[in-house]
Amino acid sequence: MEPRCKLVLMRARNFHKNLIYPPVPVYDIARSVARVVYTNEPIIKDAACFYLYERKDPCIFVNMYADENRIHYTLAHEVGHIVLNHFEILNNFAGKYKIPINDKVFFWCDVPQIKPLLNILEREADIFAAELLMPVKWLYKPKNKTDFENLKDSLGVSSQALIIRLDETGIISRNAVNKILNGQ
Repeated sequence: MEPRCKLVLMRARNFHKNLIYPPVPVYDIARSVARVVYTNEPIIKDAACFYLYERKDPCIFVNMYADENRIHYTLAHEVGHIVLNHFEILNNFAGKYKIPINDKVFFWCDVPQIKPLLNILEREADIFAAELLMPVKWLYKPKNKTDFENLKDSLGVSSQALIIRLDETGIISRNAVNKILNGQ
């Protein structure tokens, strides 16, 4: 199985198709698809999504002390898991391989035979988050560090997320961005 890129991009674009300029209202989007709970639990680095299968209840837990721009990306990533039906895909996989699921917190990463599928679903969620928060229509090649910082701030993402997105879209390579950021 490969990432379902066309589906992923379409689902992300549906959320921002009517927006003229950034940022995407990621908190509103997250609240429209799941319960969003703020926590200070150390196990939650930025945010994490849990799904109570018996109740069909997605819940995103957000670390209230995490960096705001990292939270934006992580929220978008977790929304991706929900709108791309990853929990249903995992549930079907569990049924096929007779892996018991109950309504308690279940960590898919603890199931060794699911690792290849998890890698694909994680990539889909990353593609979704990047397209949701940083659609190509809002991206441009930064000329200098200030230009880069302005773009990053307008999108509400971390430097790392923006560097990766600019590189993956072919707008500018990671090396070229790093040279700009280092004043070269």
